[in-house]
Amino acid sequence: MKRFLLMVVAMSCVTMLTAGKLDKVIAKITGASLTSTKSQATTTKVTGWLERIDCKFANATSSVALVVLASNEFTGITRTLLSIAAISNATSYTPRFNAQTTAGATGFTNDSQRFMMLDETLYLTATNSTYSNQNVQAVIFYERP
Repeated sequence: MKRFLLMVVAMSCVTMLTAGKLDKVIAKITGASLTSTKSQATTTKVTGWLERIDCKFANATSSVALVVLASNEFTGITRTLLSIAAISNATSYTPRFNAQTTAGATGFTNDSQRFMMLDETLYLTATNSTYSNQNVQAVIFYERP
C-alpha cells in the first residue's frame, strides 16, 4: 500500500512538472487607420493553446474596428480569432470554437475548445478609427506545451 501511494505521489509530481506554462505575445499598432485601409501589427510565432486576448486602446472616447488573425505557414490557412466591428473600451476575450460533427455542423451545446496553434504568426489589424494616432494593443495569452 505504501508503494502504491508513493507511486501516485510521484506520478502527480511528474504531471505537474510537465504541465504547460502561460506565456504572452503583444501586438501594438501606433496610429490606427481612419479608413478601411488596415493598420497591422504582427507577433512572433506562437505554439500552444490560445487562452485569452486582452485589448487596450488609447482612450475610451474613440472607437476602432479590430481583428486578430492566426496564420499558419505550413498549411497556408489563416483563421480569424477575434473580429469586432467597433470597440472603444479595454476588454478581454476568450476565443473558443464549438465542437463540430463530421458534417461540419455545430451539433453540441455548451461544448467548446481552445484554438491550438503551431508556429503561427498572429496579426492585429485595426480600421475605421474615430481619432488619428490612436494606439491599439492586443496582449495574447497562450499555454505553451
